[in-house]
Amino acid sequence: MATRKCPMCMVVLAAGPVAARPDELICVNCGQTLEVAGLSQQAACWLGLVAAAASVRYSIHGGAANPLGWAIPVVVGVMVFGIVSALALMATADLRVRVAVIEIPIAHSPAGHH
Repeated sequence: MATRKCPMCMVVLAAGPVAARPDELICVNCGQTLEVAGLSQQAACWLGLVAAAASVRYSIHGGAANPLGWAIPVVVGVMVFGIVSALALMATADLRVRVAVIEIPIAHSPAGHH
């Protein structure tokens, strides 16, 4: 399956909405409700985590003399995670039709039991 294509009408969706709302996409051509496949989301997350770990590893020594030097690698790691995971999701998102979840009301008994 091609990247960011609607499985119903094969129209390519824009990368921005795919990264911003991966669970509630609507195809611009056929109106089908779509979502990003779980494997694509997990791959983007793992790529972001690997990039964040590498950035933290390489930025630890930069702030050793600063009293808040411990915060610099954490901030850099969070920023790198967000950027890399979003870019990976934009590049590799595989869309699927979203399954409608039907909520069944639960019947409650009128009297309380102990």
